[in-house]
Amino acid sequence: MTELLSDAIRDELATNSLALCEARKDAELYARLSQAAGDVARLAKEGDKLTTRLNDALAAEAKAEREAFAATIRNIRVGHTAAGGEHTERASLYDVFTVTYEYLAWNGRENAWTPASVAGFASLPSPVLNYIIAEKPSLIPAAIKAFMPGDVAGAVGEYLTAQRRGYRR
Repeated sequence: MTELLSDAIRDELATNSLALCEARKDAELYARLSQAAGDVARLAKEGDKLTTRLNDALAAEAKAEREAFAATIRNIRVGHTAAGGEHTERASLYDVFTVTYEYLAWNGRENAWTPASVAGFASLPSPVLNYIIAEKPSLIPAAIKAFMPGDVAGAVGEYLTAQRRGYRR
């Protein structure tokens, strides 16, 4: 009989030990979850600071790239030849804009200033067009700026899109 009693007590002790283990795990989880609200606020602040640092670093890199490119290009001029007839918005799609500039290029012995002339903004290399839009927006003709007043980049984008389509929406 005592043997049966000791087995029953052992079973109860094992059950109690398992329950105690689960209770300890639950208490640890509760402690972690109680701290979580504070961790969320702290991590959100750190995330905002890191996002700001990343944006600043990306802006600095972009500025350095623009400055490096600016040192390799000069004497940019835009010529405008109307398509004929009276100047209308539709006619500006068919106007010829000639962009001339000089850029540094390796000629086999040294970097030398090389002249370039391109008919149309769509034919310009992307870095040159981006440089003109960002650094020299005054070179963009008024006929193109009229596509989206106040937003040079948007106006050039709208002009190039309309030129591809052959009409403006």
